[in-house]
Amino acid sequence: MAKSHMVIAVSQAGFDSVVDVLRRMHEAVSVHAEYINSSPRTAIFIGEKMFFRTGSWASAVTIVKEVQGRVVVKVIATGGGEGLLNLGWGANKSYARSIIEFIARSLPIKIVKEINDYNISKWREAFIPEEQT
Repeated sequence: MAKSHMVIAVSQAGFDSVVDVLRRMHEAVSVHAEYINSSPRTAIFIGEKMFFRTGSWASAVTIVKEVQGRVVVKVIATGGGEGLLNLGWGANKSYARSIIEFIARSLPIKIVKEINDYNISKWREAFIPEEQT
């Protein structure tokens, strides 16, 4: 199994602004986009990207949540490995960061946490203090 990578970022820009920027990034939304009518407001995007260095596709799930007046963006990139050992050569980290960097070209956003080799056993690490109230 290829190593997944999670990036968590926070923006002061509005929820709608962040969602609008993400909708313009094909690699972030090429598979699916869903807006959940809930409190907090939430959007989920699924995208795919081809990595020629590994000869495989990687997928990314991006979760956007409005939390206490700020927008929390979580990107989990997975897949993208090659060969018997399923080596990713940094594809997942690169993919996850590229989504945050795309947002950063239009809106202020700051990476607050990265989790290497992310999997379900690390789910408690995937929350920032604002989300735990």
